[in-house]
Amino acid sequence: MGKYKCLILGSTAIFTRNYNALKKYEDQIEIIGFIPVYYANYNIENLKIIKEEEIKNINYDYVILVYDQTSDLNKKNIINKAINNGVTKDKMILYQVLNHYNFDFQLYEKILKKTPTIFANSCWGSLTHDYLCIEYKTPFVNLSINEYDYIKFLKNPQNYLDKELEYYEDGYNSEQDFYYPICKLNDILIHFRHYRNFDEANYEWNKRKKRINMDNLFVMMQTEKYELAEEFVKLPYKNKICFVPFECNLPNVVSLKILDDINLEFWNKVICLSTGEIPLYDPYKLIAENKYVSNIN
Repeated sequence: MGKYKCLILGSTAIFTRNYNALKKYEDQIEIIGFIPVYYANYNIENLKIIKEEEIKNINYDYVILVYDQTSDLNKKNIINKAINNGVTKDKMILYQVLNHYNFDFQLYEKILKKTPTIFANSCWGSLTHDYLCIEYKTPFVNLSINEYDYIKFLKNPQNYLDKELEYYEDGYNSEQDFYYPICKLNDILIHFRHYRNFDEANYEWNKRKKRINMDNLFVMMQTEKYELAEEFVKLPYKNKICFVPFECNLPNVVSLKILDDINLEFWNKVICLSTGEIPLYDPYKLIAENKYVSNIN
């Protein structure tokens, strides 16, 4: 396979700071031009400088977007520039993934071409999306569900997804010091821990629910109960993983007993797996190929 033809679009300052990260992939990509936010005929490593309106006339495989990670507005503006010039989301690569030590272009292409819907009973799902810089194709974002309720959901997800959320009561987010809505979905409760009110939670849930692809699911669960891990592995999902804090030989179940020396609670260890703070496995292989490859000998 030949090299991927890539355009760079965005901040000149961020691009030049990350240029060496891009050069690491010279055997996989060919940078065919740079589209700066503020156009001028710069001389950057003899790269062709392109005006954004010319993007539609160029044959490329991907557009790598470079922006200030500290500014959501800057990121949004760069993404909108790409969209307004005909770049589809499956052709966008957000530059920070190129800084991951385990980034693999071919695996990432699989994820971009067929981004899965991730079901998860904790923030592991949304944080895995964020780490891989992929669009949320799931309503399970910034929320949590009781393990027993989650198993009920997984046994018949469409039955629950066809129902409307109802406000149940407020919960308290002690880490961020605010009250959040707990919502009822049929006979289960969902804790929208990072939402300020029911209207916000309901809007985001319904917006993202429309993106679900039931034919392309990746299902995650975390539990401290062996019997629930047993129930999980019996569920008819091809691509799935369950994290537990105890020794376990069940298929598709990963024991975090190996991390006992890390002084964190179990739920926090699971969060650190998704952010890369605890690089226990390769997330690209896990999501692209459903392969759990441990980084610990």
